[in-house]
Amino acid sequence: AAELASAKEMLTLEKDHESSSFLASALREQDAENASARRDLEAAHTSALEDVRAQHAGDVSRLKEAHEASLAIASEALRQREEEHTSNLDDREAAHATALEDLRGQHAGDVSRLKEADDARVAELEAQRDAHAAELRAEREAHAAELH
Repeated sequence: AAELASAKEMLTLEKDHESSSFLASALREQDAENASARRDLEAAHTSALEDVRAQHAGDVSRLKEAHEASLAIASEALRQREEEHTSNLDDREAAHATALEDLRGQHAGDVSRLKEADDARVAELEAQRDAHAAELRAEREAHAAELH
């Protein structure tokens, strides 16, 4: 009877050990999956930030080129008009100066809006990354607590 009780006790201990080993293995596997998911999310965030920055730089470059082209066109028009209408030179120069300032004001506003949109998107992506990191930390702490 004592041998039977001892054998039952050993069987129970072996089952507990197997269950603990299985649980520890499952938790390690889940931790690895979470780490991989975190790395993937961080890579996606980094890529998205790079895309937003590249798009912003492209937008600024296109706006600059458009502004330079508009300035070149306005300058050429001014030269031709100066030749054709010397008596109206002062009035026409004032009109072109106003148009140029308007273009500069529009350009500055466009650049400012693009920067604000870029900053907002960066902040949003960073907040998502931070939230995900907090979730991962909480899951790890919960896993660690379950293991102990």
